[in-house]
Amino acid sequence: MSTRTQDAIAKAIREAYPLPSEFPHRLRRLRALATWDLWHGPMLPSELDEDDKPLWSGFSAACIELRAWADATLPRVLFYDDECGMLSDGEPEGWQDEDGQWIEPEPYYRVEWREILAAVFPSKLSEYL
Repeated sequence: MSTRTQDAIAKAIREAYPLPSEFPHRLRRLRALATWDLWHGPMLPSELDEDDKPLWSGFSAACIELRAWADATLPRVLFYDDECGMLSDGEPEGWQDEDGQWIEPEPYYRVEWREILAAVFPSKLSEYL
């Protein structure tokens, strides 16, 4: 798969699924803090969230919560049609035309879970979820 195709797939995923800026407030903060922790090292527990729980209870706990959100929100596999640039959650199938001839679907790519995570969490953080 070419870099151009990989970029097009990532862009299509970001257009179809929530961006980090559209995450619930707590998840936006956890994503930002986990990314900070990943690049700069551990930090101490911090401010409280709306439920009076510490917002930051460590990198592992943040990854577990972000992963739970991803499991509940994102599909496990997608299919990308390179001809039209569309995503689908079902594998493309062929069909018969009016003359009874079998028409194969356009070439497509199967997009696995890790690629979906990397598009939604565009940092090294996706490798830990």
